[in-house]
Formats: sequence, C-alpha cells, structure tokens
Amino acid sequence: MTKKLLLLALLNSFAMFSQIIFNDDFSSYSSGQPLSGQGSWTNNSSLNGGLGSCTGFGCVSSSIVNNTVSYPNYGSAAKSLSISSNQDAVGTTFTGVSSGTIYISFVVNFSAAVNDPGGSASQDFFRVMSSGNYNTAFRIGAYNSGGGFVIFMQKGSGAKVLSSALTYNQNHLLVMKYTFNPGLNDDLVSLFVDSNMAASEPTTTIQTSDGGAGTTDYLTAIDRMNFRANYSTIPTGVIGLVKSSKSWNDLTLGTSNLEFNSSFFVNSKNAKNGLITINSNTNLENASLLIYSLDGKLVENRTVSLIDSENSIAINPIQNGGVYIVSIKGNRVNSNQKIYVE
Repeated sequence: MTKKLLLLALLNSFAMFSQIIFNDDFSSYSSGQPLSGQGSWTNNSSLNGGLGSCTGFGCVSSSIVNNTVSYPNYGSAAKSLSISSNQDAVGTTFTGVSSGTIYISFVVNFSAAVNDPGGSASQDFFRVMSSGNYNTAFRIGAYNSGGGFVIFMQKGSGAKVLSSALTYNQNHLLVMKYTFNPGLNDDLVSLFVDSNMAASEPTTTIQTSDGGAGTTDYLTAIDRMNFRANYSTIPTGVIGLVKSSKSWNDLTLGTSNLEFNSSFFVNSKNAKNGLITINSNTNLENASLLIYSLDGKLVENRTVSLIDSENSIAINPIQNGGVYIVSIKGNRVNSNQKIYVE
C-alpha cells in the first residue's frame, strides 16, 4: 500500500509539472474525413488562423488519411494529415506560453513542392500565432530545390532562412523553437531538421535574424497554430505526430508525460474487470476515449458521451498492472490523465 501511494503521488507530481503542451497523433480520428471538426481542430477560410466554423468560400479542409509517419525516438502513427493546395486552413488553440521557450514539432513527408514564386509570404504551409488569428509569430514553408525540397522559416514577415535540401517521399522531422527575450524585437525562432532525438538538443540550428522589418515581437502568449493549405503554393504530402512542449526532451516522451487536465477524474479500480469511472465537470458528446500503456501501445479506443457527473465506462479489461494514460478528446477538449492499474 505504501508503494502504491508513493507511486500515485509521483504520478500526480509529474502530471502537474508536465512540460508537454499539445500532443496529437490523429489516431482516434476518422480517415477520409476533414481534420476540421475532429478533436480540437477547426477551419475557416475567412480567418487567417483557420480557427472557427467555416462559412466562407470552399470550406474543403485537409483530411485524415491512413498513411503511416514515423521518426526514430520520436514516435510513429498510422494516420496523418493530407495536405495539398487550394484547400481550407485548419487550426487549433493550445495552452499559451509567454516566457521561456516553446517547441512545436511534427513529421512531414512531401512528394512535391513549387518553385519559389518570387519571395512572397503566401506559400507557407504552417503558422504559429500569438493570441489572435492574424498575429503570426512565425511560419514554415517549402520550396522545390530540384531533386528535393528546402524548408524556409520566417519570423513574422521578416527575412526567410532556408534549410539544406531534403529528399522527397521520406519522413522528415521538423522541430521549431521559439525563445522569448526581454526586448521588443529580439525573440528568436530556431528550426531543427532531422535531429537525433536520442541525443540532447543540438547546438547548431537554423535561426531567424531579428531586428529587421516585420520582426517585432508580440507581447502576448503563443497559443495557436494552423496548417494553411488555402493557396496554390502549398506542398503536396502528409504531416503527422504534432507535438508542443516547453522542453526538448519532452518531445520524445510521447504519451508518458502529457499535460494534466482537471476537467475529468478517472477511477481505475475496476479496470482489470473492464470498467472505469470518469467523474466529469462538463457534458461531452461523442468523445474519443483512448488508453495507452507507457510504451505507447493503444489498449482501448472507443467513442463515449459524458455527463456532468459520474460516468461508468465499459472498456477492454486491462490484464497487466502498471501505469497507463487515459486520453479524452472531443469538441475543444484534449485531456490526458495517468492512472494506475493494480
């Protein structure tokens, strides 16, 4: 009993001080359907951030496909987001960060990209914003480079910085780092491409040059991102394993160090008998309930509806004792909690 109480105390401590901000491998989403409307993702042609219900022209959001993406010591997922030109932007908010550092990462596998159309800002496929859909803190894009493609990074509307050439039809890991500094235009954005995730953070990075036109820092938190496919200059391919954290090392932790959320409390006392109890402080329809072992294995995946009360949920019996992650994903909800199964 003493060991169990100690373990539970440690788990609560890890959850409260977790550095993971956002983690989505798209595994619970419906393939062949738009990402918008699944999990916390939404789209809107009339908003630069791609956040909200789409009411403008088109409203064709990039869709989830059964295409595996992976990267060593970072993760693997059987589903990904298909992107191509002339579709609607799709975005999500996440817990805001306004000091220190924030890392945002994902895996890309592109089959084609356009030639540089003349240095305009319209060909980026990914944006990170600050407390508003039009406040672009930095953006990422891709150009054809002959036999492959290069990634460009741009802070605000400042100068672009290019990566070395990458190979088409291969998985590549992109890690972006935003560092908050005390001045008005000295925040730094760094890009790491295909890093060794078993090692510590690299010392050599591609970094923005600050102080130029268009690089003034936003004074509010970094709190939203979108994949922006509503232009003809977007690369073609898939993107997956989207994560955000406050530290480099936490990007490799997968499901073992997710953000704690107090909207739900999971009682796992009867998990071995195929039953868990979820105390919810909100009503939630058609949510995804997923349970992972600490090594990332999915042991439960079902759709549930929760009421603002105690909810008894039937699950596949968990035969092996230990620590598991319960993930609840629904309309603007992405909650994760560690449980202990005796």
